[in-house]
Amino acid sequence: MRYPWSRGGVPLLVSCLLAPLNPVGAGAAAPAPTPQDGHRPELGEREDSTSLPEFAGPAAPPLERLLELARQRSPRLAEAASRAAAAERLVGAAKALEDPMLEARLSNAGLDDWTVGETEMSMVELGVRQNLPWPGRRAARQGLASAEASVFEVERIVVEREVDRAVVATVARLWVLDQELARLDDGHELMSVLVAGVDVRLAAGAADTESAIRSRLELVRHDAERERVAAERELEAARLRELLALPAATPIGRIAGLPRPEALPADFVRLAGRLAPGVVAAEARALVAERQVELLRRNLKPDFSVAAGIGWRGDLDPMLQAGAAIELPLFRGQRERPRLEAAADELAAARSAADQAALAARSEAEGIVAAVRRLERRMLLFDEGLLPQSAAAFDAARSGYLGGSGDFATLLSDFDLWLTVRVDRARLTAERLELAAAATALIGPAPEARSSLAPAGDPR
Repeated sequence: MRYPWSRGGVPLLVSCLLAPLNPVGAGAAAPAPTPQDGHRPELGEREDSTSLPEFAGPAAPPLERLLELARQRSPRLAEAASRAAAAERLVGAAKALEDPMLEARLSNAGLDDWTVGETEMSMVELGVRQNLPWPGRRAARQGLASAEASVFEVERIVVEREVDRAVVATVARLWVLDQELARLDDGHELMSVLVAGVDVRLAAGAADTESAIRSRLELVRHDAERERVAAERELEAARLRELLALPAATPIGRIAGLPRPEALPADFVRLAGRLAPGVVAAEARALVAERQVELLRRNLKPDFSVAAGIGWRGDLDPMLQAGAAIELPLFRGQRERPRLEAAADELAAARSAADQAALAARSEAEGIVAAVRRLERRMLLFDEGLLPQSAAAFDAARSGYLGGSGDFATLLSDFDLWLTVRVDRARLTAERLELAAAATALIGPAPEARSSLAPAGDPR
């Protein structure tokens, strides 16, 4: 398998991944922080929750802003960016020549007398010698360093996409929990009204004691469920603080809404097989192996050296010298050929790994496509059937019970169904956004993608 970009270095290799990576907007990775005076302050030393006023309100910042903060503040992303920058700095150095050698020599006729200036071959020589590699070897070294730098750059992009996807998933789960808390608050208010109604009917002799006890039990059960959901939300909020490197006391307000994800492109599976970070990373490693083979092939050739100098001969004219040398590669093949053969095997393995990565990416993309189709059908069933029918059933049961003709157990069952359907519908909305984030992590967003922040699916 040959890669059309295999001669282009870092820019051509990763250009397909350098677009904004989130499903809701653009953002650039922030430069890694530079420690000063050998001291890296802890987060609590740098700031506290009061230094982030955008988190002080009842609602959390929008998803685009949270993604931007994650890119700016994530230590994991800063680490990957620093490693990519370090590798990029080595590309230019790989082509540099070795330092020249300054040589000094004395040529003296005999051991008893100083003959410099008396005989023509006696002199004090001063010269410079420069070793030169076989033509093309310096460019091969630079190509290898460029390919290695591209691996680190792809790894940085992979980390950025993983951070983006984790932020989107966490925000989506927070939104679901906020929706569930809101529905449970509705349920508490409704159950309070029902408890009062049961008490009135009990006093009038129209209800039994079991109904009164059952209504209060149901009220306590809903309150206990709300505490469980609130505790789960705190865990997700802590996860978001970790992803954004926020101080521990930073409040995470209510998630006001989720963006509406864009539809998958028609050629999504094909694009995933070509643009997925795992594919590009595998191809980057294959490029490193290819450049390594090219360098080792050139290492079979001998090195050169050139020299020039001047000899001082006292009163006689100075002697100018110039020369060139070439290695005799008598043993070079014994050293370098096994390395070349091993590198060729590594190249074959790397190309096979790239092919496997493309297959895996296409398989993941097909799974996302299937999941999106199933999700759309389920959402349609909820919107056209479960939501309106559960509301109608609950309204009928409540009216019947308050009118004296209904059964209290039926009323509770219909209310639980009303609540469950709305929470499940919110989960589908969050799942849709998570699938969009998974798709974006594979191929990046469409260049023209623009997302709305209108609240998505707040069924009541």
